[in-house]
Amino acid sequence: MTDIDGDKRLQTDCRQCVGLCCIVLPHRAGAGFPAAKVPDWPCSHLDEGFRCRIHDSLAQHGYTVCPRYDCRGAGVLVSRFLEPGPAEQIAEQAERLEDFRQLSRLHQVIWALMSVDQPGAEALRGELLGVSEAYERLGIFKMTQSAQAELARNAGLIEDILNGYSTNVESENDEQA
Repeated sequence: MTDIDGDKRLQTDCRQCVGLCCIVLPHRAGAGFPAAKVPDWPCSHLDEGFRCRIHDSLAQHGYTVCPRYDCRGAGVLVSRFLEPGPAEQIAEQAERLEDFRQLSRLHQVIWALMSVDQPGAEALRGELLGVSEAYERLGIFKMTQSAQAELARNAGLIEDILNGYSTNVESENDEQA
């Protein structure tokens, strides 16, 4: 197994991001969010500096999911390749928003694989890290053939990981409600 805390590539630094989670991700009212939000449009609480106006009081405003969300560093990577501008202009950069969606999922799987001691986990993690590192260098999200093969070979393991993650978040939401 790998030292999870030691891998800086998967650590989030919101100060170096343009609030991509607040732009890209949708909200469903009642699931840790007091109001619905469509995907790929800035949250109404995102200010001109890409910071949350109510960050210090999210829970009091009913936003219990926001403080627990972690893109595992995907937002910082994608932010480097965005054309600068206001949040509405960033929301128009569909390819980069999709990059964020894909990289944040990829980083969640890589993160989870670091604590899994099962056959194939280490090889899969290495392949997926390669995809992330290529994005960091080139700004292009592309799954290599070897990464796709590892994903296919380990589909059951990934499904178990993602189902466990989803179940944990949903149960936390139920506890908060």
